Amino acid sequence: MKHKLKITILSILFGLLFGIPVYAAGNTYIIDQSDVLGEYISTLNEKAETVSEEAGLRITCMITNTTEGMGTPAVSEQVYKGLFADDPGFMLIYSIDDQEWFIYSSGMESAPLTEEQENELWNEFAIQDYYVDCVDAYLDAAAAICSEDSQGVAEPAATDSQGDDQTAGADTSETTETSGSNTQEAGSAIPQERQLPLLVDEAGLLNEEEADALLDKLEEISERQECEVAVVTVDSLEGKTSQDYADDFYDYNGYGYGKDDDGILLLISMEDRDYAITTYGFGITAFTDAGLQYVVNDFKPALSGGRYGDAFNDFADCCDKFLTQAHTGEPYDGDNMPKGTVHPVYIPISLLFGFLISLLIGRSKSAKLKSVRKKESAADYQVAGSMRLYQNSDALVASNVTSRVVSSSSGSSSGGSSTHTSSSGRSHGGTSGKF
Repeated sequence: MKHKLKITILSILFGLLFGIPVYAAGNTYIIDQSDVLGEYISTLNEKAETVSEEAGLRITCMITNTTEGMGTPAVSEQVYKGLFADDPGFMLIYSIDDQEWFIYSSGMESAPLTEEQENELWNEFAIQDYYVDCVDAYLDAAAAICSEDSQGVAEPAATDSQGDDQTAGADTSETTETSGSNTQEAGSAIPQERQLPLLVDEAGLLNEEEADALLDKLEEISERQECEVAVVTVDSLEGKTSQDYADDFYDYNGYGYGKDDDGILLLISMEDRDYAITTYGFGITAFTDAGLQYVVNDFKPALSGGRYGDAFNDFADCCDKFLTQAHTGEPYDGDNMPKGTVHPVYIPISLLFGFLISLLIGRSKSAKLKSVRKKESAADYQVAGSMRLYQNSDALVASNVTSRVVSSSSGSSSGGSSTHTSSSGRSHGGTSGKF
């Protein structure tokens, strides 16, 4: 997945080129010029420092939006030397906009990384779906490679050098690193062990039997429709909005069917009495804004009434219906909504009920007419002096008719699905509210 971010690398490049201190080399291992790692940067730096100490090498990583035409080899060399001088180690750099990667090595002439090892490091980075996971997996792979090789390189020497002008014009042709261009987006799957099931009942709203039956239904629908349908309950939103929580839960826990991560997820927060639905991939197509409101109206009565098992089953069944329709190429939307069905047993019951109501109303009205008596002739119904006849006429002298065409508009929306961007940078559809 490719994140489009707007922070430039120029500041660090100019700083290094002119000998201006930019980072403290002592504990800087992960450089995030694109700000894709967020609050996790500190944790990743700590891990990189630990891995580096155990390996006896500087194991570093840099993510940037662009190299401003300088190329990943030149930038990685300048950054590494500016931070660590000649300390033995290596750096993986990834340019998001350029879709280019490079592994720069320093001080490892006696036992340099092989091309196979460099490709292994890159593959572990690229296979992940989110940049935090990319860096984490890269560090794990680096630790494993260094452990296998047992290169015995001396501990990296502490340095207070921030680089000098001599590195600016270094000849990259003398390096032994391997570069490559990446035409695929970083990541396609979250590791299997981190993928959560289609039913996560953290709030404990279902008993074991209900949970097993619902999970079986969700799995069957998801597999048959090739679009995951998931239900998640939590105690609290932990300070997030329900929509953000649902989006993040979907993105960071491996949900979605196939390469496009197609799916829909219902989130319930008991403490906040909030619900949220998030859609992704084909789920956005199948569940339009109008369709999502229909789905909510279908399961919300049972949810508000505390009949959680019924609510979740209603949600699953409704999703199944919508996905079936969406596969025809004409998803439910606007005026094209599923028609309600009436069970045959209710028809005679409704007729009988209507008859009884009519009978009771008729008897009640007739009871109020005790003073009414039949008259002998039509004249008896007339009250004396109550009827008078007059003659009147109108004469049309002239006429002038003005006509005006009034345009009308239905005022209806074009339908479809609105989207928003989650914290991971992915586009989601969805809706949220209270129950």
